[in-house]
Amino acid sequence: MLAKKIKLNDLTEFDIARLLESKRTMTEYLNQVLADGDDSELAIAIEHISRAKNKAKNSYPARNDSSS
Repeated sequence: MLAKKIKLNDLTEFDIARLLESKRTMTEYLNQVLADGDDSELAIAIEHISRAKNKAKNSYPARNDSSS
C-alpha cells in the first residue's frame, strides 16, 4: 500500500506560541532555551512567549467592569 503524498503547500506553518498555553509551559520552554546558552535563541524564545501571552489575552472578550 502506498502512502498518500502530502503537498508542501498543504502543510501549516509550525507556531510554538500555540503550544505555550500556561505559565508552566512558558517557564519550561524558557528554562530549556536558557540551558542551551544561545543568546539568539533566547531572544527568539522571549518573542514566542510574548506572542503566546498576547494570543491568550486577545482570545478572551474584554471585561466591562462598569456597573452603571
